[in-house]
Amino acid sequence: MEKKKTPGLTVTEEPGGMIRKRLLDFDGTLLLDETVLPHDDLIRFTDRTLKEYMRQLNEIEMHSLFKESLDVSELDYRDAVARCYAVADSFREDFPEAYFFTSSALDRALRNRDDGSALFLLQNGMRMMDAARTLYLTRVRMRNVMEVCFGNTEGMTQRERWEHTVGIYPQLRNYGFSVDGNEEQSVSEHEVKSLMELYIFELCAVLRSSKRIARCQYCWRYFVPKTNKRTDYCDRKWSGGGTCKKRGPNLKRKDGPAEDKYLLAFKRLRARFYEREYRYYATAPGKTVPGGYKDWIEEACEARDEYVEGRITGEELLNRINPEEEPLEAELEPEPFSLQKRLSLTPWDELVARDISFDPRRHFEAMQFIDLGEENPQWMIITAKERELDAKQGKVSLREKYKK
Repeated sequence: MEKKKTPGLTVTEEPGGMIRKRLLDFDGTLLLDETVLPHDDLIRFTDRTLKEYMRQLNEIEMHSLFKESLDVSELDYRDAVARCYAVADSFREDFPEAYFFTSSALDRALRNRDDGSALFLLQNGMRMMDAARTLYLTRVRMRNVMEVCFGNTEGMTQRERWEHTVGIYPQLRNYGFSVDGNEEQSVSEHEVKSLMELYIFELCAVLRSSKRIARCQYCWRYFVPKTNKRTDYCDRKWSGGGTCKKRGPNLKRKDGPAEDKYLLAFKRLRARFYEREYRYYATAPGKTVPGGYKDWIEEACEARDEYVEGRITGEELLNRINPEEEPLEAELEPEPFSLQKRLSLTPWDELVARDISFDPRRHFEAMQFIDLGEENPQWMIITAKERELDAKQGKVSLREKYKK
């Protein structure tokens, strides 16, 4: 006789790096049976819209059960419990994994024995509220893990990414998943105990794969590049027209020559041709080089402006400013990958690294400020968003940086 399956989520790593997720509800109903690429599932989770869920959580946090009172109403307690279960039920169709683990956490909290104290209803209500936050807390933590693992690590191997991540969050080793292994060999079925465990399992599967996750410099969202070459922009389309891959390079040019190899080529050729002109003039005062710097600079500046405005490509710019094909490759080679340079920490990075549960929504608050050193000091309000951007010190998407 076939063994009866117990409720819960099991994951199996299939050949080719795919993951099969199978979820049975408490009554034995099959809620989920799908095979996904773990990269896509991780990205889908971090991008998921939770606006309605956050509204429900806010209502629970503001519930009358948690307001200061001499007496704790049993009716308030029952209503708060019902609202917590309503949160879990709202995930059942669209996000069954969140439904199951939130419901499980609520059931455990509800089974707490009443100790007869006056504070039991309040304290257990708070436990129920924490259980309702299961999805929210998991998403906060996984966004921090993704930030550490994929945000600034382009150029690292998958193994180096993992070692860097667990070096910052050593508690991830407690899950016991390996980033070693052959993706052509299937892994035995694993029973997942929490929503967080599911996504750490998927993270390790990603880091066993030759396919990698990168962060788009234009929209700042994660994506899976189609090739193993460094890819800075994804293919997401925007309602106003264009894709990140089209919009990103145009804005990147505004960051200056140090950020763009074509503008760097222009800068170096200009210096080279000017130096030649100067040397010739020093040996033959009053004469200029035929076809030299003065003839070159006018056409080169025109081509540079067309490139910055997006009217010609980088290769077209090179063809126009370097018709003689002077050697530039060695000069334009990118600097060797430097972990220290890549991971130069901003205050934001330090906040993320300090606490896996770091939540910018709760950390940054609006504040009033007055500079008493000014002649006529005035109170100013620094918004939470301004404080967050200040902590990031420019490490933001091109779209946010240039508001386009």
